[in-house]
Amino acid sequence: RILMEVTRVNKLLNDFRRLTKPSHMNFSRCSLNILVRYTVDVMSPKANMGQVDIKLTMPKEDIFAKVDRDSIQQVFANLIENAIQAMEKGGTLSIRLLKEKESNKAVIEFQDTGVGIPEENLSEIFKLFYTSKKTGSGLGLILCQNIIKNHRGYIRVRSKVGAGTTFSVEIPCIE
Repeated sequence: RILMEVTRVNKLLNDFRRLTKPSHMNFSRCSLNILVRYTVDVMSPKANMGQVDIKLTMPKEDIFAKVDRDSIQQVFANLIENAIQAMEKGGTLSIRLLKEKESNKAVIEFQDTGVGIPEENLSEIFKLFYTSKKTGSGLGLILCQNIIKNHRGYIRVRSKVGAGTTFSVEIPCIE
């Protein structure tokens, strides 16, 4: 039990450190298809334990972006983790990667069938220390938002109580 608490406190301190002193990002051309699939593979055992079925939809052709691989995977993992936690009795997490040709942006959607977020809380979720979880730190989504901003992108959320939540991440594509 002590080890679990020490691990939790270490994670909290590391997240807070990343928030207050962003690490140097190493941007390179990466296939988002590969990064999304890898993150889903890493998170699948946790999803299976929570009786969450992950449905992944991606185009056959790779979508490339200039990203910091570790940071983007941290965002994807955090959004998957949040979705799993929102589906306490299991459910479906649909992850979709697509390219908007008009804006030349990659869009990665994470849509869960969880409890949803009340409308009055939607404006709060990206604020420092806001959490609705018993063990949450209130740092995860603001870290995600900062990482996506550093990639010249946006993160948006839509939710309906009882029907689930969709987080959409948009980042510029490159050829």
